[in-house]
Amino acid sequence: MNKRANVSFGTYPETALAEAREKRAEARKLLTSAIAPKEHRNDKAAEQKKLLSNTFELVAANRYKLKAKKVTAETDQRI
Repeated sequence: MNKRANVSFGTYPETALAEAREKRAEARKLLTSAIAPKEHRNDKAAEQKKLLSNTFELVAANRYKLKAKKVTAETDQRI
């Protein structure tokens, strides 16, 4: 389907006019390549979220939650 989608580049005080024009130019380049700018932005955000969810701290915390059920209280205190 060729449904039109509106894309926002930010609100005025936070986004300068020149910056909004640059973002518009990038969106137009994506459109000439048959890529929907809104979907492209959402895909990039999801990819970034996935990268940030794979930190050592989060992986270690998840492993600790899994192992906490199987260890004794004494071992849990040492960890």
